[in-house]
Formats: sequence, C-alpha cells, structure tokens
Amino acid sequence: MKSKWIIATILVLAMVATCAGAVFAVWQGVQIVQASGFSFRTGSFHRLEANATEQKKLLVDGPQRLTVENGYGSVSVNTGAVNEVQLIIGKTAWGGTEDEAQKALDDIQVVVEQKTGEIRVWVKPVVEVSPFHIGPRGHQVHFTITVPTETSVDLSSANGDLALSGTRGDAVLSTGFGEVDVSDLTGALSASTSTGKITVQNIQAGEAAIALKTDFGDIEARMLSAGEIALESSNGNLVLEDADAQGALKMRSQFGWLKFHLLSGLSLEADTANGKITGRDGQFSGAVNLSSNFGDLTLEKVQAGEISLKTQNGQIRAQSVAGKINAHSDYGDVEVTAEKAILTLSSNNGQVIFTGSLDEGDHTLNSNFGDIYLNLPADSALTFDLKTDFGKIWSDFPVTLSGELDEKHWKGNINGGGSRLTVSTQNGNIRLQISKYKE
Repeated sequence: MKSKWIIATILVLAMVATCAGAVFAVWQGVQIVQASGFSFRTGSFHRLEANATEQKKLLVDGPQRLTVENGYGSVSVNTGAVNEVQLIIGKTAWGGTEDEAQKALDDIQVVVEQKTGEIRVWVKPVVEVSPFHIGPRGHQVHFTITVPTETSVDLSSANGDLALSGTRGDAVLSTGFGEVDVSDLTGALSASTSTGKITVQNIQAGEAAIALKTDFGDIEARMLSAGEIALESSNGNLVLEDADAQGALKMRSQFGWLKFHLLSGLSLEADTANGKITGRDGQFSGAVNLSSNFGDLTLEKVQAGEISLKTQNGQIRAQSVAGKINAHSDYGDVEVTAEKAILTLSSNNGQVIFTGSLDEGDHTLNSNFGDIYLNLPADSALTFDLKTDFGKIWSDFPVTLSGELDEKHWKGNINGGGSRLTVSTQNGNIRLQISKYKE
C-alpha cells in the first residue's frame, strides 16, 4: 500500500513540474513577443470603433509600377495627374474601450516606399496576443489611390475588394475574400479571388493574356482583346461577351452555367461539370469544344473548323453553325441546323435531327433509343446505309436500293450517289425528308 502512495505522489509532483514548465515557457514566450513589438491585451469584446484618414502625395516622373499589399481592407486605383500619385488611406480599428480602440488605431502603420519608377505600399501587420486570441488584430485599411495613366499595378488583399480603372500597363489583382472590378485597362491582366465576383470590361491586352479566376463566385467579362483569354470558377457562372483572342479562349466551371456572345479567335473551350452552356455569334479558325456533365448545350451562328458538343445529361441545340460537327448526348435530343456540314451526331437516349445541307465527306447519325430525321435539299447526292432494329424507314427522296431488299436495312443512293451517309438506331424510326430550308 505504501508503494502505491509513493507512486501517486511522484505522478502528482511530475504533473506540477510539467505545469510549472509550461507556465515558464509561456512567460518566456511573452517576453520574446513583447520584445518584438507585439501587443498584449486581456480578453474583451471589441465593440467600440476608431477611425482616421490620412492623405499622401508623391511626385513621380515617367511610367510607374505600383505595388499595394493590404491584409484587411479594399484597394481602389484610378488615374489622374501625370506627375503625381495621391493616396487616401482610411483606417478603422476596434477595442473594448475607446482608449483601446484608439490605441489599436495608432498601432496601424502604413509604409510607403518610393524608388525610381516604383512605389510600394503595405500595411505593417499588428498581432494581438490575449488569453482568448493570438493572431492579427481586427482592423481595416482602405486605400483610394490616384496614379498616372502609364502605371502598371500589383494589388493584393487578404480580405477586401479590389478595383482598377484607366491604367496603361500590366495588372495583377489578387484577394482572398472580396470582389474584383477592372475596367478600361490597356495591358496584360491577371485577376483572382478565392471568394467573390470578378467583373472586367474594356481590356485591351494586345498579344498578352487575360486570366480571370475565382473559387466561389461569378465572372462577367466584356469587351476584351488579348493573345489568350481564360475564365475559370470552381463554383460560379461565367459570362464572356464581345471578346477577341489571337489564340485560345477558355471558359471552365465546376458548378455553374456558361454564356458567351460575339467571340472570335483561334479556338474556344467551354466546359462545366454541372450547368448549361449557351453561345451565339462566334468566328473561329480552329476548334470549338463545349462539354457539360449535367446541362443543355445551345449554340447559334458559330463558325469554326470543327465543333464538338458533348453532354451526359441534356439536350443539344446547334443552329446556323458550320464546319465539321460532332455532337453527342447520353440522355437527350440532338438537333443541328447547318449548311455544308460534315456530321457525326449521336444520342444514347434521344432523337437526332438534322436540317440543312451536307458537305463532301462521311456522315454518321446514331441513336440507341430515338428517331432520326434528316431534312435535306432535293438535289442532295448521297450514298446511304440506313438501319433500324425496331422501327421503320421512310424517304421523301426517290432512292435506288442495292443488295437484298430489307425494310429495316436500306443500302443505296440518292441522285446517283455521293457523300456517304450512315444512319442507325436500335429503337426508333429513320426518315429522309426533302427540305426547303435556307440559311
């Protein structure tokens, strides 16, 4: 029994020693942190607010590069006089008492460094340590900056909106939580936010790129010209209008719909895992690729060397398109209207309908469960192979059949033969119709 008491006593003494060591370590840490200039406060509710505004003016000569680093707060940059940079700095801090709020406000330091052709503005971090909090103290700094037109910018904020307008120079804008708004810019543009909407308008990047990215938010981009243009959102809708690229245009969202209008460039890639895609009025020398896992695809008046449309669950509607057209839906109808097209159209579960004219080449239309209709000009010259397992075949055209007569499998030609047309459905009808359709 005595040995048990001895063991228990030893354990208690060990625990006391451990706690004492921890207290000593914390005290030593406090001494080190205080020596580093950090602020220590007892825990309190920071309900009272203190505000201040500062103004600074810097004389400059020639093109400038402006860098702003802001932990908590917004940054807005626009253009003004050619020989100066003006800064309006709004500070806000909180405390449990008026004195604490004012002390917190006084601790906020904005550093402005100027070198030849370069200005750097940043907020010195203030860290608070209390029994209930260790980390950055709650405060905000908002910048409104006026710069010469010939200025390139790099703006960043951990939590705050970013805005830029009117500059002629490359621009990089990045925020963790906040919206990004850019307009009337000449130069390359990279804009990103983890959570927030991106809006850009009238960006002339020349041969440089425009890249817009948000994790949680929409993107709206209008009146763009660049070497390449890319819009990406993990969870948000994308709108791209009136844009021209020497190279590729790319739109990608995991959970959101995509819409584009009046585009031109080398190629277009638009992809969403969950959402519809709608596009009209486009001119591309290369390929157009649209894909969605769950959503309809609608395309109108788009010209391209090749068009690929794929959706797992949704309908496909392509009207007044041209080029080599490949369209497939797992669960939905496929309907295409085109002139001088080369077709590969298919649906696992849905109708396949084509209206227009066919160019020279091989054409394939297929459905597992659905009817297939072709509406073609009366002078179409085709060599065809039509087959249905459970359905009927009709033709408004005079046809010449070859081989054995089989009402469910026709081989032959129209108007003496020409481009090869292969049509098949497991469960559905096939009909060739004479159309008066014109573009």
